[in-house]
Amino acid sequence: MQKFINQNKLYLLTWCLLFAYLPFAHTVYAKFFLPLTDGYPLVYEEKLPSETKNIGGGFGKLTHVEKGLYRLSGWAFFKPDLDNTHFERWVVLQSDVKTYLFPVTMPTRQIEVNISKEFIQPGSYQIGVLFKDKRNQAAYYRITNKLLVRTPNDLKMKNAKKN
Repeated sequence: MQKFINQNKLYLLTWCLLFAYLPFAHTVYAKFFLPLTDGYPLVYEEKLPSETKNIGGGFGKLTHVEKGLYRLSGWAFFKPDLDNTHFERWVVLQSDVKTYLFPVTMPTRQIEVNISKEFIQPGSYQIGVLFKDKRNQAAYYRITNKLLVRTPNDLKMKNAKKN
């Protein structure tokens, strides 16, 4: 056995490093090897505010744009202040493990965000909308009735099951 180990140290070290890398492979790949293109999310570390009923809207379409890039379309507005120019807005993908935010740059009620499937981990994510008032930094959050499901090969939107 000792002779085998001495003759194959390099191979054994390579295999050990590979097995140590595997649990972190997707994160390392997404962070260091993929270019920062459209569809890159912000990882949200803070706690989301309580859900409010003051946000109206919904999502209706997930379109495949190109390899690995999808466009999520919908609309949202803050009911007490219909002038959306006072708010920064994000589409929120939330699972039990991760929360991703995609900034909305359109000043209207319409929402279109590009999502690169390479930057989010496989799983089911509730789709929500986060509004942050630019004047007083108050945050408002609403979960929609849609789920985004990331599989190893695809990204799909479906209706959430009602409790």
